[in-house]
Parts: sequence; C-alpha cells; structure tokens
Amino acid sequence: MKCVQVVGQGIPTRMSDDDAFVMVHLLGDGQYCPKSVWRKHVAHMATLSAQYPDYSGYSKLTKSDHEWLRKKGLR
Repeated sequence: MKCVQVVGQGIPTRMSDDDAFVMVHLLGDGQYCPKSVWRKHVAHMATLSAQYPDYSGYSKLTKSDHEWLRKKGLR
C-alpha cells in the first residue's frame, strides 16, 4: 500500500502499489507522500468520525480510469 496525494486536492489516500503507480506515473494525477502525512490525516478524520462514519481512506482506480489506460495502450 502506498500513500498518494491527488494533485490539486492534497488529500492523502491509500491505494495498492499498482494503482498508486498508475495514478502517479501514468496518469500524472498524484504524488507519493510519506506515511507521516497519512497518519496525520487519519488522526484528523478520527476526530471527525461522527461526520464520516464510513471513511476508510482507501481508494481504487475507477472503471473509466482503466478504460482510459487501455485506450492509451498503457495497461
């Protein structure tokens, strides 16, 4: 699992190594972040747990992301 921050949003998310590689290197929509950024974000979200009871912080590429990659011949 890797910590990735989506460019322009700055919100860290955890995703598989493969999805993180695609997000950062192939799509160019993110950057890797250190675990300390992830831990700080999780601690902050825990304080807001009443507002976000289903928050897990883990992400996956969407079906449209995979289709775009296939069209570009990257996957």
